[in-house]
Amino acid sequence: MLQAAGQFASYTLIAALLVERYDLAPTHVSAALLLFGIGGVTGNWLGGRFGDRVRPVQLVWLSLIGMGCTFAALALVPHSPVAGVGLLIAWAVLAMIFQAPQQKRLLALAPGVTGLVLALNSSALYLGMSLGSWIGALAYRHWGVESMPEASVVLMIVAALSLGLSQRRSSVASAVA
Repeated sequence: MLQAAGQFASYTLIAALLVERYDLAPTHVSAALLLFGIGGVTGNWLGGRFGDRVRPVQLVWLSLIGMGCTFAALALVPHSPVAGVGLLIAWAVLAMIFQAPQQKRLLALAPGVTGLVLALNSSALYLGMSLGSWIGALAYRHWGVESMPEASVVLMIVAALSLGLSQRRSSVASAVA
């Protein structure tokens, strides 16, 4: 949920971010979104491919830390359409690396209820999208386009803390069992 919220705090108003922050011509937003989609497909493929070679939680960490760094860069990098689109592609790749390993990780945590786990994961994603959209809109309204990537960074930090807590609890539970 928190990963999706972090992503959507900036994605909801992505056109405003690209045009106002990175000086991308409004006529180029559609092309930038196409590149974002290609990056997302690439990230999904990489997540699935490396998910068989690397522990899922390592890829989830890579995604969260990578997205946090990408959003920080979105907040700090000077205005440049090339930089904005480059960071947009990195964001898409890192965001979609998250999905397959996260599902694999969740299924390993609760192997007897796979259907329920996947349904709850989907619900968490939609809740995160809604929460992030709301936070992004509030940030934009009150502090402008510059604050959206900052809100995303904060949400990625909270997502990473949540993952760390989840790992700690699962290792304590397995040690007790």
